[in-house]
Amino acid sequence: MRKLLSGRTLTVPDAFDTQALAAATALAEGGERLLSAALTRARTDGRVTQDLAGAPELLNRYQHASPAATAVLEAPLDARRLGVRLHLPQAFLTDAATDCLSQMDYDQLTDDWAEQAYAELAKPVHGKQAPCVAPPTPTTAAGIVAPPSAGPRSGSPTTSTTAPPAATCAHHAPSGTPPTPTSPASTT
Repeated sequence: MRKLLSGRTLTVPDAFDTQALAAATALAEGGERLLSAALTRARTDGRVTQDLAGAPELLNRYQHASPAATAVLEAPLDARRLGVRLHLPQAFLTDAATDCLSQMDYDQLTDDWAEQAYAELAKPVHGKQAPCVAPPTPTTAAGIVAPPSAGPRSGSPTTSTTAPPAATCAHHAPSGTPPTPTSPASTT
């Protein structure tokens, strides 16, 4: 297919029309999970093709991300493998990500490595998809932003299976307690 389309430009409508959405819905009901998910996300604007087209770029982003950003993406994968629930707090991801770094990458972390990694991962591809998105801000029934709670989202995750401390990343063998990251200002 790539050879057939190589060097050609295909024009794609901005959105599926009613007939195309009905046909896509029928396919999704037949078991096409990716299409079903794309239809759910694109239900208000009909931009199914653009939603689906983001997948290759998201994979490309993962494969070419900075070591810190890659670690932030790998941490929840390993947490899920170990039975930890969905919607992990950012503090959990940040702490777990350090265990997914090689010693060399860990030693090169700067004080703002986490902020840089999350910013890198929050940039959308082909519309609204991004490798990592911030959770929605909780609101009250009146639509007012709820104050942060001291509940489970502010500390360690609530789960029936607790992840072991450190070395939870399947990509690197445990090496004991990692040293504190060094910053350029602290090395003399």
